Order: sequence, then structure tokens, then C-alpha cells
Amino acid sequence: MDWGFSNDPAAVVRICFDASTYTVYLHQVLYEKGLLTAAIAQAIKDDMLNRARTLYKTSTLDVMTQNGAIQINGYRVDRLSSFDPKVLPKEVFDEVSRELGNIYTYVGEVYCDPARPEQIREMKIIHGLMATGAVNKDKTGRIEYMKYFNVCYTESSKDLHNEYVNYRWKQSKTDKTRFINEAEDGNDHLMDAHNYGVATHLRRLGIANRIGEQ
Repeated sequence: MDWGFSNDPAAVVRICFDASTYTVYLHQVLYEKGLLTAAIAQAIKDDMLNRARTLYKTSTLDVMTQNGAIQINGYRVDRLSSFDPKVLPKEVFDEVSRELGNIYTYVGEVYCDPARPEQIREMKIIHGLMATGAVNKDKTGRIEYMKYFNVCYTESSKDLHNEYVNYRWKQSKTDKTRFINEAEDGNDHLMDAHNYGVATHLRRLGIANRIGEQ
């Protein structure tokens, strides 16, 4: 996420990665000015809880959750423990229970712009999120790393799309026909948010891009 308040929007992007195709999938969660840390944290929690997730899937069994509800083979159940153990074997029940526990306790890394350590600490201590400062030493390096992944984003991510199509390198101050290897600042809040997360998380896992850069 990228912090904001009065002049700049707070920007939060959900990230998924498919290692088999080097594809990063993005979804805009939040893009809004004037929000306090509590409101940003709540938006992240709502997204964690409400998005559709497949918890277990075979040819005969499909367990998923969405909007805080559990569905087994398309049927909603009020409580996992109330379901017939003959249909949901113990090992499956245990695995699904662990996944649900992670969802309900908001387990999942939240990589933040490290410029505001006090707000990151508030996210962790007061709001119970696994917030941590992202690596922010080299913006150009993060962009170069990201260039060699496939990137897709959801149709509803309108502000993210706007930033993507308007993203530019800075013009040289002495020669307006030339561009320098530095991104323009301004309309890049969601861009920063997702490259904080992608570069920090994948590099920590030792994942190189398609040309072998880490």
C-alpha cells in the first residue's frame, strides 16, 4: 500500500502471483483521500474477508468462502463443524479449518510504504494486520524488476488502469526530446503500492523475473 491523506490518495492493491507463467495479478482495493489509518485497515480487512477463495477442491468436493460465508459444493453452511464428516473427511476439515482461521484473523502480508513507520506500527498493534515496511530504496530498480513479469489487473480497477496508461519516464530538463531513467511522480500511487508488494515479497522468496533478475 501507498500512504496518502489530504493531497494524495491512500492506495491499496491486492496481489496474486502465478509462478508457472510469471504472471502478477492485481486488484485495486482502495484509492481515496482523507482516510485515517483505521479506515485503511478496515478496507484491507474487508477485502481479506469478503473475496472469494477456494479452500479445497477435487473432482467431487469444492469448498470455498466469500463474504464471510462457507460454501461446500455450492451450498452455504452456517458452521463448518455442522457439516457431515462423511462428506468432509477429517483431514479436509482440518485443512479447511486452518485456512478459515487465517482468513478470520487476517493472516496475510501487507507491504507498506516505509516512509511512515508510526502508521505501520498502528496497523500491526491496534488493527491486527501483518503490516511491514516494503523495500523502498530504488524505485527505478523495482520498475525494471516488474517489467519482466506478465501483469494483469481486474476490470474494476479503474484508477489502476488510469495510472498504467499514463505512466511515464521523466523528461530531461535540458533536452525535452529525451527521457531519463526515472519515473514521473504524481499519478503513481497504485503503481507504487503494487510494486512495493511485488518487489519486496518475490525478492524475499528468491524469485527472479524472466531475465533472471532478483
